[in-house]
Amino acid sequence: MTVATVPRYDSEQVSKRNGRAVVVGAGIAGLVAARVLADAFDEVTVIDRDPLPDEPVARRGVPQARQIHILWEAGRATLETLFPGYL
Repeated sequence: MTVATVPRYDSEQVSKRNGRAVVVGAGIAGLVAARVLADAFDEVTVIDRDPLPDEPVARRGVPQARQIHILWEAGRATLETLFPGYL
């Protein structure tokens, strides 16, 4: 498998639904899930126990935030598709 063969996200493939979706957790997985759900639902609410900071700092409720992370190319390409200009 190469980056060229990784299927790209296509919002046209998402079934449209009326109503609201709720995502618990505002970590990267929760925010990406909310972004994808926004293509299907009228409203998406993200709930997190901690207030979200205005600046990119480690949050108290995210113990892994201070660890070194790596983002592979397929993940980078997917984030760029979902959030144009993100990277």
